Amino acid sequence: MVKLAEKCNIQVPMEVVNLIDDGKNPDEFTKDVINSCIAKNQITKGKTDALKSLRKNLLEELEQNFPDEVETFRESRAAAAAELKRQAQAQSALPNGDVRVKSEH
Repeated sequence: MVKLAEKCNIQVPMEVVNLIDDGKNPDEFTKDVINSCIAKNQITKGKTDALKSLRKNLLEELEQNFPDEVETFRESRAAAAAELKRQAQAQSALPNGDVRVKSEH
């Protein structure tokens, strides 16, 4: 066991060790962490949705009052997005036309 332990690099959170010392199931820790992540994800999604809604409402209001400027803005955003997409595709393309795939480590 000592020989195998030297080659093994596993880090166990202290919370899990404390739960085991208290005679509790370490799966509870995992469940709590996952539930916490889900709750934080829902909060973040709510904020993101609120910002998307704000942006949509602002653009609608701006379009009513400044239609020419909003059209120019949308055209510049579309052009910038197309350029970014072109750059991303160029970076992932190999000389023979194949697409580079990221290797997993």
